[in-house]
Amino acid sequence: MAGCAQAQFLRPPDNFVIDGVPPISEEFVARLQPYTDFKPTSVVAWHPVLPSILLRTRLKDTMQLKLVSAPGQKPVLVSDFPDGFNGASFAPRKGEYLLVETARRDNEACQILRFDLATKALTAISDSKQRAGTPAWNRKGDHIVYTTTSVVRSDETSMQVTKLVLSDPMKPEANKVIATLEGSRWSDLHFSPDDRMLVFTEALSANESHIWMLNIASGEKRRITTQKNVDSSTVFYGAPKFSRDGKRLFALSDRNSEYRQLIVIDLATSAETVLTPKLAFDVTEYAISTAARRIAFITNEAGASVLRFLDLATLAELPRPALLPGLISGLQWRAKFDDETASATQEDNVEETPARGELAFSVSSARSPGDVYSWNIATTRIARWTNGGNPALNPLDFVEPRLVHWKSFDGLTVSGFLYQPDPKKFPGKRPVVINIHGGPESQARPGFIDRFNYLVNESGIAMLYPNVRGSSGFGKTFLSLDNGRKREDAVKDIGALLDWIKDQADLDTSKILVMDGGYGGYMALAVASHYADRISAAIS
Repeated sequence: MAGCAQAQFLRPPDNFVIDGVPPISEEFVARLQPYTDFKPTSVVAWHPVLPSILLRTRLKDTMQLKLVSAPGQKPVLVSDFPDGFNGASFAPRKGEYLLVETARRDNEACQILRFDLATKALTAISDSKQRAGTPAWNRKGDHIVYTTTSVVRSDETSMQVTKLVLSDPMKPEANKVIATLEGSRWSDLHFSPDDRMLVFTEALSANESHIWMLNIASGEKRRITTQKNVDSSTVFYGAPKFSRDGKRLFALSDRNSEYRQLIVIDLATSAETVLTPKLAFDVTEYAISTAARRIAFITNEAGASVLRFLDLATLAELPRPALLPGLISGLQWRAKFDDETASATQEDNVEETPARGELAFSVSSARSPGDVYSWNIATTRIARWTNGGNPALNPLDFVEPRLVHWKSFDGLTVSGFLYQPDPKKFPGKRPVVINIHGGPESQARPGFIDRFNYLVNESGIAMLYPNVRGSSGFGKTFLSLDNGRKREDAVKDIGALLDWIKDQADLDTSKILVMDGGYGGYMALAVASHYADRISAAIS
């Protein structure tokens, strides 16, 4: 049109082959950009000496480490390496170096390195040719144990093998293999109080796992958990941790329960005691502080997280802080390192202080990509340490999801989270994107939907995240309903969802996209195959 400035368009790279895609204006790119520039932040560890928290946060397109000295203070950049970091931990006594886990962008083989904080020098702890992971410190703080996974091949077969490696991070040339295990799903390493024994888990499936104990000196190992459910079905066990006296193991288990409960196992008798028998929810994580005399744990309640506490002596549930709805993870008690190695007599005389009674954790929600908070037992105050939002966007503009339910083909109730556009801004029936989680044993939860907020806020598209049968968080029976030949039943759950959308006055059944990757990508293709006449598009 005469007199109007000519629109500027994004120029794709010359090696892109584009067919049927309309030009993308730079004005559109500018509007979209704030929705791609969030800084999700999670807690990594308390510094063992300083009152500071190590953070993992996004920097450009990698995850890097920062250190924040107090709530609200500007974090100081600790690392800026090309490949970013998957995890890290301080040297437990002085914090003069970090153990970091990283993998090159062209290689998923994670390697463990020592990162000297003063010099920024990196020293390899594990072999770069093998995938390493799950490093755990001993109680003395001078050794770690970690796993390496490799494939052993013969003329006729190949088999994955996991090795447990004992290492002094200051002398990695002296690394020692203390056990060789068949398979690759070994994790949750944890030392006994005297550093003589090691416990870990073997995961066989989402419904079956076992806890093992290893004598580090002799290499002798035995399976601790041999129990089955009353109906002889398999049991999940996970996250084993020794008690202070080394005579018991805390762990998670769904034995004789629909849900994963916090339990304690007597090592002398193998007797199990359920510590959360009244809670009909999965316990997803826990952390013990002998100094604070508490067990902090998280329950998954209709997808949202609830932070709870048990008294370590009486095992009674204690009052908990009031938190806004969201997803909580990364429980980290702040305590001096010798709290973990003190004797039972010392434990009785531990004086509770604000420093010893402070718990850090990460929280994400529909209106926050992820921030770090702490709760002080002495003051009962919640402190916010970081702000991972984008100042160009108002978090209050992000939509809180609504939990919706529908009946599937066989009468099973299925649920999901619906992010609905503002009806005042976008009246009438709205297009729908059905985003199916991966796994398949994952779970759609009411968290931050990142760049998809643009579709909801700027394009008026509803985002719907279903939890079809086979999703976690709804009990082990629901988790197993898509196993084997029942996998297609999960696809039928989406067919029932399409029926539900048709009955909604504010959703447009003629404009539905099904998408995601991994298992969600399979589901998108399966839905496109079974219900091609009922959806507009699929992205796998």
